Formats: sequence, C-alpha cells, structure tokens
Amino acid sequence: MRTSSMLRARTTVTFALPIVMLTMAGCHRVSLNAQEEAVRVIRDASQVSECRFVSDVESSDRITGGLINREKAEENAYKILKQKTAKLGANTVLIAAASSGYTGSEMKGKAYACRGT
Repeated sequence: MRTSSMLRARTTVTFALPIVMLTMAGCHRVSLNAQEEAVRVIRDASQVSECRFVSDVESSDRITGGLINREKAEENAYKILKQKTAKLGANTVLIAAASSGYTGSEMKGKAYACRGT
C-alpha cells in the first residue's frame, strides 16, 4: 500500500511541475525607469544619420516563450534592449534583427546618441 501512495505522489509531481514552470514563465516582467522608457526605438537607418554611434546592443528573453507567451517574450526583449541602450548613455536604438519562437525572443540593435530627441 505504501509503495502505491509513493508512486501516486511521484506521478502527481512529475505532471504538475511542468505546468507550474509554464505558469511562472508567463509572469516574467521587465520594468523600465523613466530614462529607459524615453529611449527611441527605430527601424529606419536614415533616422540616425546625424547621430553618434555608441555600441551594438543585444537582448533576449529565454524565460518566456512558446505559443502562449510569445508576445510577452518579444515585449521583454524590446524592453531589455531599451535598458541596455540607456545604460550606455544612448537615447536611440536602431533595430538590426529580431526573432521570436518557442525558445523566446531575441533582438539586436545599434545604440546611438542623438541630439534633440
């Protein structure tokens, strides 16, 4: 009888753990401060022709992903890109590449310091 209850408990944990992990992954949130929020995100290189290039930047969200949380992973990667750009003292990021899928989202960009933005 004891072996049967242990087997039942092990089976419950085995099936419940992935569900808990998926639920927790959907809760991963990235917050921005005012400086990070102000970073301008662009896709047109002509908009940075008068700006000073600072550095390449990359971001990814590998915690969130899959079919259900794909938009959240993209949003988090977008916010992380803005955070990294602001930390460099830049105020504009030009998106160079972006991809999303089952394993999360990834973005690559170029950080610029632009006047008047």
